[in-house]
Amino acid sequence: MPVTRSAALLRGVNVSGHRKVSMAGLRVLVSDLGFPDVETYRQSGNVVFSTTLRSTKRIAATLEEALREALGYVDVDVLVRGAAELDRLASDNPFLAAGSDPVTCHVTFLKDKPLHGVPDDHLPGGKADGFAFTERAVYVHCPGGYGRTKLNNGYFEKLTGVRATTRNWATVLALRDLTAGR
Repeated sequence: MPVTRSAALLRGVNVSGHRKVSMAGLRVLVSDLGFPDVETYRQSGNVVFSTTLRSTKRIAATLEEALREALGYVDVDVLVRGAAELDRLASDNPFLAAGSDPVTCHVTFLKDKPLHGVPDDHLPGGKADGFAFTERAVYVHCPGGYGRTKLNNGYFEKLTGVRATTRNWATVLALRDLTAGR
């Protein structure tokens, strides 16, 4: 089986001192599960590794169970994306295509496909903030800053019926590069 690179994004760890996960410990945990070439990015629960497994759901479930067993965290969702999907996300950002500053762009990763029908676009709180859906992610544009927008994880979880985690554009590009071996 061919080996590919994937990124796992942990939802809700190392935020405001809650659910602390050391990146060194995370690297060991993922490596001990049999995933080689493990790297972490930043302190927010991003880990990149090699795998022969094709099912991102299976990989995510394996990592979630290991986090429960090792750390006792029962509500840490893990979202896994392969190199090809991260490359598509990095290439197809409609807000960058329209000339937006990359600093104002984020991606909200959805654990699964939305359970509810979602609008093509929506502009709550004024015309400055916006979003655009893909199959398992949402491009988010918030010129006033992510900390001020209503377009947060909770908003998209209510809208779609699935769990979500958001990364800024620089992190999305870094994960793309790490999974692509750049």
